[in-house]
Amino acid sequence: MKNITKENLEKQLKEGTTILLEMARNSCSNKISNRTSYILSEIKINQSNLEQRQKERKILNSKKKPVTLKEASEKLKEIYGNLYDINLFVYQSKKTNTLIEIRYFLKSSLDTDFFKTIENTPPMLHCKIEVPPYATNKIKKYDINWHLGGIKHEWNLFWNKIQFHLKYWKRL
Repeated sequence: MKNITKENLEKQLKEGTTILLEMARNSCSNKISNRTSYILSEIKINQSNLEQRQKERKILNSKKKPVTLKEASEKLKEIYGNLYDINLFVYQSKKTNTLIEIRYFLKSSLDTDFFKTIENTPPMLHCKIEVPPYATNKIKKYDINWHLGGIKHEWNLFWNKIQFHLKYWKRL
């Protein structure tokens, strides 16, 4: 992708969304809708464990009102000078709508010495798909909504633990 400027931010987010949706279609068994809405989340340095952060994120995101790409890009333009990193994730996919979470990391959250080296650099944009812990070469496609929980996810976690323990006991 090109350097992200305040002027081309919306266009870059749109191109990133297209790439993200294609990545999701290649990795996941869900039907991924091209109709998108967005939520914004600031990435904060957090010392809690991954499971706790996911629970907190789920609670916070459930309270957010989805916005259009234009609205999301306008909010990001307001803080453009302080943006270090922008990450696009599929937060939830339904048949008729895909909710994209835009997570951003602020330059002001960085270590002072490092901040001096990147102070005048444009923000980076990344498209990411979260992969469940049980995804392997055998499970080629998985549910994109796995991080939201549910019976299918719980079953896959349980089955993964059983298989791990079976492999462990076979080695003894």
